Amino acid sequence: MTATVTAPRRVDTRNVRVLQSSGARTLPMVTKAKRPKGRRPELLKAAEALKVCRQRMGVTQEELADLLGVAGNTVQRWEIAQREIPEMALRLLKFVEAEQRERAERRAARLPKGR
Repeated sequence: MTATVTAPRRVDTRNVRVLQSSGARTLPMVTKAKRPKGRRPELLKAAEALKVCRQRMGVTQEELADLLGVAGNTVQRWEIAQREIPEMALRLLKFVEAEQRERAERRAARLPKGR
């Protein structure tokens, strides 16, 4: 007795139906192994530096993502060391941080000293 696998037009990635003479049963489909989620030790130092820098600037992850031109969840993944921070993003962040610092200094210089 041979088992046949039926493949619908849209492949179900969770289960495969195996037909036998006694009826049909469902077997789990073998899927590609996923990379484990979580922190990558080699990225922790840069991730912590990014988070400190963002907090010093006083912006949220979403606001920083807009400033850098990336998705909001990308900044989150950088900060929890799930993704490597591209060199260009680090350079741009240093520029943005310096710009924000200069703006704050100019604002502080305009305020009267009594306040």
